[in-house]
Amino acid sequence: MDQVAHQKNGTPQRSKLKMLVPTVGLFFTPLLLEEAFNYQDERRLISSRRFVPPSFNDIRLTLNTAQTMSLVRDGPIELVTFDGDVTLYDDGESLTAENLVIQRMLRLLSQGTKIGIVTAAGYTDASRYYGRLYGLLDAMKAAIERHELPKDPMLIILGGESNYLFTFDVASEHLLTYIPREDWLLEEMKLWEIEDIEQLLDVAEGALRECASNMKLDAEVLRKERAVGIIPRPGGSAQKFTREQLEETVLVTQQVVEMSAAGKKIPFCAFNGGNDVFVDIGDKSWGVLSCQRYLGGIEGRKTLHIGDQFLSAGANDFKARLACTTAWIASPAETVALLDELNHHATASSIIEGLLRYVHKADVVAASTRLNLPNLAQRRLVAWENPQMGIPGLTAKLQPYAVPARLGTYHGDPSQDTSRVIIDGPSLAYHIYYRLLACKPTSLNALDAAPSYEELGRGALKFLGALRAHNVVIDHIYFDGFLPPQKQAVRLSRLEGNLKQLMIFHSIHSNGLKVSSAPPKPMAIEAAHVLESSRPVPAAFRGPPAAPFLVPAVIEALTSSPNYAPVVQIVPAEADSYCAAAARRNGAVILTSDSDMLVHDIGPNGAVAFFNQLELQTRAAGCTSIHVSICRPDEIAKRLAMDNLRRLAFEIKNDPSASFQEALRKARRYNPMGITDTHYEEFLQEYAAKALDIGPSSTSVPISPFANPYEQWLDPRVSEIVLQFTTQSNPHIKMYLPFLIDDPSKSPAWGVSSSLRCFAYSLLLFLTDGTSKSRSVAEYGRRGLRIASQEVYLLTEQQCLIYVEGLQESIYLLGDSLGDTAKYYLVKAYAIYTVCQWYVDNDKPRPSRGALLRLIMGSAGQTLAWTDIHLSAQLQAALYSLRMLKQILRYVKEVVGVDISPLRTDLQRMLENLEPLERLVPSRMEVIKEQRTMSETEDLIDAVFKLLGDGGAEEHRMDEDNPEGSSTIEPVLSDFTEIPNKRRKKARVAQSKAVPSVYNEPPKRPNNIYRLLAES
Repeated sequence: MDQVAHQKNGTPQRSKLKMLVPTVGLFFTPLLLEEAFNYQDERRLISSRRFVPPSFNDIRLTLNTAQTMSLVRDGPIELVTFDGDVTLYDDGESLTAENLVIQRMLRLLSQGTKIGIVTAAGYTDASRYYGRLYGLLDAMKAAIERHELPKDPMLIILGGESNYLFTFDVASEHLLTYIPREDWLLEEMKLWEIEDIEQLLDVAEGALRECASNMKLDAEVLRKERAVGIIPRPGGSAQKFTREQLEETVLVTQQVVEMSAAGKKIPFCAFNGGNDVFVDIGDKSWGVLSCQRYLGGIEGRKTLHIGDQFLSAGANDFKARLACTTAWIASPAETVALLDELNHHATASSIIEGLLRYVHKADVVAASTRLNLPNLAQRRLVAWENPQMGIPGLTAKLQPYAVPARLGTYHGDPSQDTSRVIIDGPSLAYHIYYRLLACKPTSLNALDAAPSYEELGRGALKFLGALRAHNVVIDHIYFDGFLPPQKQAVRLSRLEGNLKQLMIFHSIHSNGLKVSSAPPKPMAIEAAHVLESSRPVPAAFRGPPAAPFLVPAVIEALTSSPNYAPVVQIVPAEADSYCAAAARRNGAVILTSDSDMLVHDIGPNGAVAFFNQLELQTRAAGCTSIHVSICRPDEIAKRLAMDNLRRLAFEIKNDPSASFQEALRKARRYNPMGITDTHYEEFLQEYAAKALDIGPSSTSVPISPFANPYEQWLDPRVSEIVLQFTTQSNPHIKMYLPFLIDDPSKSPAWGVSSSLRCFAYSLLLFLTDGTSKSRSVAEYGRRGLRIASQEVYLLTEQQCLIYVEGLQESIYLLGDSLGDTAKYYLVKAYAIYTVCQWYVDNDKPRPSRGALLRLIMGSAGQTLAWTDIHLSAQLQAALYSLRMLKQILRYVKEVVGVDISPLRTDLQRMLENLEPLERLVPSRMEVIKEQRTMSETEDLIDAVFKLLGDGGAEEHRMDEDNPEGSSTIEPVLSDFTEIPNKRRKKARVAQSKAVPSVYNEPPKRPNNIYRLLAES
């Protein structure tokens, strides 16, 4: 740590380690040597040996472990670079399909880690590299076709140490594309003169020839554009040189070149290739640096280089230590073991992080001890809190410059006004969620304790009402309606974080969750519940991710209120840029949870306050006031003798562990008149001030007025996909599905309603007049135990018409079966039918009558089982997909009209009974309080089973689906029922001929939508 501290201060030569070992190199991360030794000691039994002292291999592997441990603790590894020979494959061989390292590399790519292969082999022809790496390249192509990797996984090859760059390209003949040197050379490398390069190679060639003569090597000289070497003469007397001959040749050549004039100007690398000696222009430090900068400026502390040559003489991986962290392996088998070890440390670290979110300290220590990670648990035991978005550490480092204030005061000075606020909508929604969660009785389990959407709406209204009661004027409440493509990494990271939470929660509660014997009384929400931030969330409630639809639920509640609907806007961008524009224009306090707001230009009269710092104080005579710490970025910048806080925020983001004074010193030292800092320029683009017109007509997604207030606003996810179809020239449309709390060991819950969303997406093509190049939508969500995308291919107009007719037919038949209760139950009945139909069409046993009774009535016995949790998530997916369809259908109809045949139907009228989220997706506690009669529930289930055509089918004890969607069935559970195939098909065909009476219109098509699409 002393060495690392001196490096950060720019005085590495003063460290104790440097004085003891003058040749010690750079440290990009601390080394967890004690933990690493314990880890290796368990495997190599170092401390148990009596006569054999610790060997060089013991030390080498311990240092490797210490490095990998530090990397995963400091955050995700962004780049792993590999040597070729002896690292990925045996010397002189190729990376064949059966090589075990390939699956490990695919795992890195699927996790978002970039890969570089930095090799001495220097070719300008992609086919030569394909010949060496075909196993990996073919495996990547196959994984993309199976949707296991994104379409553009980032793999680059840097050949000749640092001279030839190729990138993976699935469309190329050899799966690689050559990148011209002028497109990727570092600025320093552009200064290398061609004349000096040629002179250096001439000197090296002469030295090699002389060594070959002196050492009696039967060799020939091979001269390339940027390298020269000696190899065994084909057909010569000696096909294998001795190690001593090769080492002597390397050392002599290196000394001769170093003493030459060209050798003092041009970096080079002389190395022993196992049976040859080469001198390359540049070295692997330049190769790794080139990879880092080409891939967006990845830091050395986020990069790991794996190689086999780290001896100081004749080893070309040695120089990589100057660019990043390194691991020294001795064989391809060790590379496989190292990557497995890396994955183990990353998984263990995420498990501890997950445990910290919802269990007590003693439980964390016990669990981590079982994982052999006691030191990690002790080190990472910190108080759980809802993590703040934005730049880690920025708010804490600027907190001393914040000033206490009381909201709702104005004394004539606009720069000190706290009487008006602008609210970041998503931050408000999450704040209300966690404040209400903190007030729930601990007798509940974590899922039952989650605030319902109705409670969230009441809580948001109570919060805003409290502000108004304290003389605070609410100028705007902005919600995200579109996030730029640059946010993809952040969104995927959040989804992956949710998945890790869910997996850990599921593993801890694998047998289900205990249910409270008596449901709690309805929550009476007071102002203190949503304003006070000091009450912690109970440890038992910190396990699962937040409710999936909490933001649209809050939007619905606010837009249903005449007091707040006029100030609520869903904007076609991130909400924070609109908050900043409004503050810059008129001044106000921005209430948010996002520290990014401190970096935006919010004007001289703008201020920022954070939700988690709000405090409701009681004064004399029972009067209350709302207090908070206010940050005024312009004033703070002046106190720090800076123009603004952007460079300071950039330095803090780059190194969150650095002290505030160190970050401030670096920020002040920045000279904008010097060399352009591309990383800083990219950072600034996100916060660039935009001339935004904050009037409602220009910032909202254009939506026609509807009959009911809650219908006047598109859901943010719907808004985003509408904008992608109508304003984005890029044909790659993306949909980030809300994260549902389902059983991670089973098929994702969203799968049951994919056809509904496919139809909804396809309707958006009518907004583009046929000009859209989009033919599919990439849906991002859980796929097994990872986050990945899946292409949903859009329907033609004819297919849309067929689909909508089949959809109407099913709803007709359900309505006919339900009779007088059709209007109330119809949409939910169709959603349940959708879930059951998915099981049937995928040859899986459908949910049993008992499982559906528990789902509809909220009953769970003494334990809430994961089968019920998963079924509930599937129903939520179907209902939300119907909600998306309703909004898109109405929006397209308002914009395009009814000239499109799929829109000239009664589907919109059928979906009018779709209720707001608070009633559409009630909590289990609310379902129990509804006290729905058994006869009503039985009628609904009978209607669904009748439409499925298996109302009288005998129910067997069958298993559920497995995580990868296999149809393998084992008779172990009774919650899911298999339907005899012949009987089921016959009944469904017969049923389609029935004439419904609810809407007094005859059915036009059979109700099997999947068969209809196939026939089209």
